[in-house]
Amino acid sequence: MARCHLYVVVGMALRACAYEPPARLQPLSRLLLQRSVQTQTMYLTDFHDEAKASWLADYLTPAAPMDTVRMSNTESLPRYNGLDGFPHVSNVEYLRTMLRDEPITWKVRYKIGTAPGMGGGGAVGSPEPGADDAFAAGMGLWGDNPAARSRRNNPFLESSVKYKEYDETIVPSRLAQLIFSTQRQLAAEWRRDMRSILTGELALDGASADATDDERKAYEQSVYARVCREHAMETAGEEMVAENSSPLRAANLDLCERLATRVAARLVLADEELPPAAAATLEAALETVADAPAPPPGPAAGPD
Repeated sequence: MARCHLYVVVGMALRACAYEPPARLQPLSRLLLQRSVQTQTMYLTDFHDEAKASWLADYLTPAAPMDTVRMSNTESLPRYNGLDGFPHVSNVEYLRTMLRDEPITWKVRYKIGTAPGMGGGGAVGSPEPGADDAFAAGMGLWGDNPAARSRRNNPFLESSVKYKEYDETIVPSRLAQLIFSTQRQLAAEWRRDMRSILTGELALDGASADATDDERKAYEQSVYARVCREHAMETAGEEMVAENSSPLRAANLDLCERLATRVAARLVLADEELPPAAAATLEAALETVADAPAPPPGPAAGPD
């Protein structure tokens, strides 16, 4: 019953995502803020705008990492897949502060051969341990290869490490507008996809009883992906689904369901109708989940 009640107010909350929601809807509003920031950080990283992505990921000091893990030259995934990225700031406070902030200029410096934020130190990026020593050792790694000997003896080839430096101006108000746009898209998707929580479409009991953890996780991910695809096709043709859906849509539905479960459990505790032992067990389970550390670096966009 508590989860059904939560679903009823979800639609109102998402339609008013640009306004300050009542206190009971703050968890949903904060999750919308978190996933909007993570989605926008992904977009910036995928377009190789790592300076802005790094600034946005650290803005107002989130409680969990908002940066991305680059999987390839064209794909990245969020490092964190949880519910508590912004427990200390509301959606309105975050966007109001960003809209009022003045433009800033960063000095970007990175080693030639790496992308900003992918190593080399400087304003963005992190030092590459042993990189300079490895470069200095250079051609010795290739032994007696004739081509390597030729390069070593060529006086016209420089062996020094090269860096690229430039100024990057970040206008916070422009990024705030991008987050506004992302929030509108996510809110529209969540209004459709969260119906599956009420209707029971997210039935995760179809995996084999002897399935491994990896097999069960793959099954659960396929269920979330199927539900999101079916809901997307209700308003767009099949050929438009991939273009119209946000990249984290299935993972977002997973997090929305987790949030509904968490809020429902707290509503049950607030009713004080559970036996003391059951209430203590539920409270301990909620504390364990809330205190769990952020996932280690790696592709963490799918359901846990």
